[in-house]
Amino acid sequence: MGYYKIKSLTTTLPKRHMKKGASLDIEYRDKFDTKKYFLPAGGTLYIAAPSLPINLHKLRMDKMISVVEIGKNTFMKLTDPNNIKKVAVKAEEVKEEVKEKPKKRSYKKKTEKEEVSSES
Repeated sequence: MGYYKIKSLTTTLPKRHMKKGASLDIEYRDKFDTKKYFLPAGGTLYIAAPSLPINLHKLRMDKMISVVEIGKNTFMKLTDPNNIKKVAVKAEEVKEEVKEKPKKRSYKKKTEKEEVSSES
């Protein structure tokens, strides 16, 4: 059984490429079941499969995805739902801290013409 990290590279394709920013449908067979996943542009997907499916090889050759084989312990840490919730909570705390910071005020600089017109 292999564990793979699949990252979509469609956001890094050239500007005029047909598939720039496209979402990908990934399908592979796990023993007797066929599993389908939706991979958004720039997204990451972790799968456990006996071998890398042929359609992923084709996407990799077209430079639309990057595939990295990871270990079982890393896979378990990344897909653990408790770990994902902790990361999401930390992200929300950071957003709240950013909102609490006071915004800097910008003042319009007066020119000589405005000062003369305001005096008369």
